[in-house]
Amino acid sequence: MFRGVFTPMVTIFDENGNFDKESNRFMIEKLISDGIYGICLLGTTGEFFNMSFEEKAEYIKFASETINGRVKLIVGAGSNNIKEAIALTKCAEENNADAILALPPFYFKLDDNHVYEYFAAIAKNTKLPIVLYNIPNNTNVSLSADLILKLANNFENIANGGVKDTTPALSNVRNFVERVKKVHKNFSVYSGIDEYLIPNLMIGGDGIIGTQTNTQAKLLVDTFKAFDAKDFDKLLSNQQEINRIMAVREMPGNNILSTKTAVSIALGLDFNTSLRYYNITSDENTKERIKNVVKPS
Repeated sequence: MFRGVFTPMVTIFDENGNFDKESNRFMIEKLISDGIYGICLLGTTGEFFNMSFEEKAEYIKFASETINGRVKLIVGAGSNNIKEAIALTKCAEENNADAILALPPFYFKLDDNHVYEYFAAIAKNTKLPIVLYNIPNNTNVSLSADLILKLANNFENIANGGVKDTTPALSNVRNFVERVKKVHKNFSVYSGIDEYLIPNLMIGGDGIIGTQTNTQAKLLVDTFKAFDAKDFDKLLSNQQEINRIMAVREMPGNNILSTKTAVSIALGLDFNTSLRYYNITSDENTKERIKNVVKPS
């Protein structure tokens, strides 16, 4: 599929829960100007769970028109309802998306036979490349290399898609590279945790779809390019900076909340940082700690 650094973009809503078009457009433009390879909508960080199908469809259209082919567009199609996942996929296709990000059915801990059928149903209904999303802490489903290889063997748009692995286990990346990518050369293996960018590439993966790129796109893009240029001095230096910025991920409370707070501070944007329909924001101490990470004095 494609290599690089991709942003699972936050979705910004106003205090009443309405889509903040101005702030979201600013965010897209900032990421593009920072050299990001692509933007992923409606992932975990993008609060797909807080939006209706109609709202998601409007957002996909808005983002596609704003991006206008300047960078890759990956659209999250997560839903326990297979028909809705397929409808989101078709909406992404109609709006010139480059790929979709597909979660397995979550919460119910279905076995591999059910998960296979779920992804197969989506694959049969689109020509878009499919990035399978392995995030077992959230879904209660772990995607194995065996299952993904079976899917890639049977569906070209999965063989030409990839997997996003959001786990602390680099052995997953290794297994996906060794078991799937070596068979299907166009299959991309992404890490979902920013600090694994360099290890991912060294193992043979293709980059990250990482939350910290919402505020640190330049750093992570620069690191990706340094790897391709074999600039190991820069890699060592950049990894130290990546280690430092990962503190945002470990702030108290919800990771989406801390990411939105970091975006507001880093970009100097005054927007609502709470999750949609909630009135909870980071406390002043946490805000100050985040500020020290994203805008150190």
